[in-house]
Amino acid sequence: MNVPARVNLPFRGISLTLSRERISRWVSLCVAFLWGSGCVFSPLRQIESVPASVKALQGDQQNHTRTSDDVEEAAADELFVGVALSGGGSRAAVFAGEVLTRLHELGVMQRVDFISGISSGSLAGAYYCVSRDPADSRPGDLVWQREVVEELMRRGVWFDYFSRYVFNPLNLMRYYGTGLNRSYQMRTVIDQKFLHEKTFSDLNPKRPRLLMTATTLESGAVFTFTDRQLASRGIQSGVLKLADAVQASSTFPGLFHPYVLPDYTKYSTTAPGQTFVHLVDGGVYDNLGVVPLLKIFQENRQRFPRGGVIIVADASLPVEVKAKLALQADSRRMTDYFVDFGTMRKSLDIMFEVDRLGLMRALKEDTLHLGLRVIHLHYTTGVLSDGVSIHDDLPNILDLDKPVPTNVDFKDKRQLIAPTSLGISVEHARASREAARKVIDFNIDEIRRVADDR
Repeated sequence: MNVPARVNLPFRGISLTLSRERISRWVSLCVAFLWGSGCVFSPLRQIESVPASVKALQGDQQNHTRTSDDVEEAAADELFVGVALSGGGSRAAVFAGEVLTRLHELGVMQRVDFISGISSGSLAGAYYCVSRDPADSRPGDLVWQREVVEELMRRGVWFDYFSRYVFNPLNLMRYYGTGLNRSYQMRTVIDQKFLHEKTFSDLNPKRPRLLMTATTLESGAVFTFTDRQLASRGIQSGVLKLADAVQASSTFPGLFHPYVLPDYTKYSTTAPGQTFVHLVDGGVYDNLGVVPLLKIFQENRQRFPRGGVIIVADASLPVEVKAKLALQADSRRMTDYFVDFGTMRKSLDIMFEVDRLGLMRALKEDTLHLGLRVIHLHYTTGVLSDGVSIHDDLPNILDLDKPVPTNVDFKDKRQLIAPTSLGISVEHARASREAARKVIDFNIDEIRRVADDR
């Protein structure tokens, strides 16, 4: 095409003169942008689209780690004991960290068979299960010690996430040119700040078995990172990083891209092609982390003639904490001009709360015919109440226009409630730990029964 050396363009009465070189430069930039935007069709899109720690099983290789739903070890004493750690940002991580620390001090964790973590609860669960007690630790080990856990669980990640990845020009090009996404970026932050490249094979054999769960976008089912479920997709569990599972379980919709895992069992050299599972936050399906525990107990009920106990560390907040919104005619923010993330997050909070109420009701009903006891350690009870459970009488799931019953004045105590964020203040962390201690003291008789039940 013959392009004139200079082109005059009239614009609102002003004549703009563009040189051939400037036109060529702008055309090149536009082509590059369109190419990057359409890279979903490019072979380069497959680069970085699967985490480097995701490896295919080779030959007759088998998965054998502590991320297992096998009950052989758990059934030895004929009593099932599980701990569920809910989601809820750093508030949940701090609350779960204190619950695990206190239960460990009481001798309860030594009786626990499985820890099930959802979203941020999976971080506390993973750190506990890979750590060692100070007396048993060796160089390079992660140590479970109160002061260490208190500092780690409240540690913020936003600065690292944005400074190292989001505002990194190189990552911006990698995002448009390859399969890099925000979940993989945050996975790296979690690995560097908390888990230090520990894999599933590093899990402490003296700790309970670990279950971390996400939700599949394809079917809406749960995906629990167990030896069995990973093997069903031809994935090695031993080399998989704990940070991979923690991030997959914490991939909050909208904030992060889905966490992608391949299905190596559906790949062949004669007919190349591969399917994938796209994972988002486990709280979309189960924000308490109880479903994997219930599933194991129900499927193996005959192996536990003495019944079972599930301790639920529930860091959720009741909807009426947000009652101050009723005083505002317009709760929009400046950024809502583009996408109303505030309304999306509040709507998801309601969805999680309805889901939580339904799960707690199902748990209480299961106790009637499964021989299952539930010890509900509820954050709001601990932080707001003075020794009286505010959720003893669950509301009817069909009467959602009625608020959850409480016995406190939220206006006076709202400053004690830690926000759902990735990093909280020293004051909120202190209040969350105090909430854990109070709610454990409130249920101390039942908890001690677990430790003493031989």
